[in-house]
Amino acid sequence: MTTTITRPAFQFFLFCLTWLALACTAQPSAQSSGAQAPEAGRSIQKIMERGSLRIGMTGDQPPYNFVDRSGALQGMDVDLARALAEAMGVEAEIVQQPFSELLPGVKSGKLDVAISGITMSTRRNTQVAFVGPYFATGKSILTKNAVLAQAQESTEINDANFRLLALAGSTSESFVKRVAPRAELLTIEHFDEGVDKIIAGEADALVADLSVCVLSVFRNPGAGLAALATPLSFEPIGIALPSDDAHFENLVSNYMRLLEETGILEQLRERWFNQSDWINQLPAKRLEPSPNALSL
Repeated sequence: MTTTITRPAFQFFLFCLTWLALACTAQPSAQSSGAQAPEAGRSIQKIMERGSLRIGMTGDQPPYNFVDRSGALQGMDVDLARALAEAMGVEAEIVQQPFSELLPGVKSGKLDVAISGITMSTRRNTQVAFVGPYFATGKSILTKNAVLAQAQESTEINDANFRLLALAGSTSESFVKRVAPRAELLTIEHFDEGVDKIIAGEADALVADLSVCVLSVFRNPGAGLAALATPLSFEPIGIALPSDDAHFENLVSNYMRLLEETGILEQLRERWFNQSDWINQLPAKRLEPSPNALSL
């Protein structure tokens, strides 16, 4: 059964956030008062004057965001972006860019925010501000092994009898080396290669980001694959925005809090991470590594 966001809850959310947006922007303009516009709040003013919210995302990180077979953008990030823009009373202008260009785009002002499955790491937080998390991901495993499928701690995969796969040069490879030194580590060049090996019984588990494992289960129904319900590590995903505009950060923080309190955020998590009907809308192509999973 497909989960849908209830209209009354969404309307209530939009009403509350629209009120917050008006409260943040209801101040005399520099032209009407003759005074210079305050530094704080300038992001909101630019967005309102432009009439659009510029949101950066890659468009190739399902289920966070992806381009479907018709060429339209879909995913949890897309829903979040459009809800924020609608609540501010502006258009959602989604700008597709490579992952490496998202944070520089926010810093330079070319993007108002970046919503693209971005891990709120300490290093990244030195460049931009973050609001969230709106989702918690981390390292998970894809397996056909009934014992491994029930693992709750990383120590449970540290067994000399287990053959673990990880993408070469990725944070998953580093993770396995750190938490499971006794296991046999086999590196792969592509996720699809790892999925095929798990299905064929040539390895016991593929260690990868939670979204990759969930997507692999959805794309291979009947193969007996399972992914952990709870990741083995914690990686908070948040919205990146300018680090020097407290008013805008406050507005987006209020937006996220209302999403959580009205239950809409939980419905989005259910829709994109626990339901599989959207899989049929994905173009037929190989799985690409998440930018968050790369060591570089």
